[in-house]
Amino acid sequence: MPLVNLSMKHGTTLAEAEEQLSQTVAEVTSKFGGFVREVEWGEDRRKVKLTGPGVWVTMRVDAEHVHAEGDIPALTGLLGGGVKKALEGAIRRKFPKALPEK
Repeated sequence: MPLVNLSMKHGTTLAEAEEQLSQTVAEVTSKFGGFVREVEWGEDRRKVKLTGPGVWVTMRVDAEHVHAEGDIPALTGLLGGGVKKALEGAIRRKFPKALPEK
């Protein structure tokens, strides 16, 4: 099971969600650039995969939701879950109208 598994309604248009996804990736790579070696965008810029040594995170948006999942085993013990909280925080900051899934 992935360490990170998050899905919530973004409460914006798809175009706004795409921009917010781009901003989220910029924040995550800025904060954890040493661990993110590759950023691979989907053709339509609605999906992105971040990878590094022992690390992967995928994020995507659709008409209603933002989704993130990943595994960061190399960092879990080192940072005590801080990476998961930082990723979730970045998503929540960039998607301020988001509503948690019930």
